[in-house]
Amino acid sequence: MKKMFSLLILALPFVLGGCSFTQEVQDGVTFEGLKTFYVETPEGGSRLLNTYGTAGAIDETLRTSIADFLKAEGYEEVDSRAAAQIIFRPLWSVSMKENPLNDYISDAKIRVDSGEYYATLEIQAILPNSDYIWAWRGFSPIEMTAKNTTDSVIREQVRWCLEKFPPEKNPSRMQQMKAEKQEQQNAEDQANPYQEVLIKDRANQEAAALQE
Repeated sequence: MKKMFSLLILALPFVLGGCSFTQEVQDGVTFEGLKTFYVETPEGGSRLLNTYGTAGAIDETLRTSIADFLKAEGYEEVDSRAAAQIIFRPLWSVSMKENPLNDYISDAKIRVDSGEYYATLEIQAILPNSDYIWAWRGFSPIEMTAKNTTDSVIREQVRWCLEKFPPEKNPSRMQQMKAEKQEQQNAEDQANPYQEVLIKDRANQEAAALQE
């Protein structure tokens, strides 16, 4: 699975960015009252990051930047995953710029000098007792290449990913659209003076009554 993460080419952050979706949250998830956090070791993109410098140093800067951002927001860092109420998992995604001459080049054949490849960041928030692989995640649209891999760019990646966390204070555009759709449905229901039950719903109700 980790191997797949490191090789996966994700277009999602850019699709979401174009639609004002910079975060995604699972239905029914809440982070209310949760304060302690732990940042996992970043995953993905190590071969590419090693061409920019040292992947270990880049990832350590990333972990520190995430912790600093969250502490500035009032969260408390803990030393172990087991002690954390929220676990943050950073994921580097390696993407290739469109090139009609190359459909795909494997991770082992990355041509850094050509500028075809870049790294983007996703940060997932995980709730230890949840059934979800991730409960919330934020995305950065910044394309990090060998030319712009600096501490400040990494910190900016983190800011993009985490500026909407927690979703209770900063509802995602997707959540807003769901709420707007529900409000519209409620208005349509109220506009019906007879509060008629749909034929299919009525049939289901009658069938259930017969079984009682």
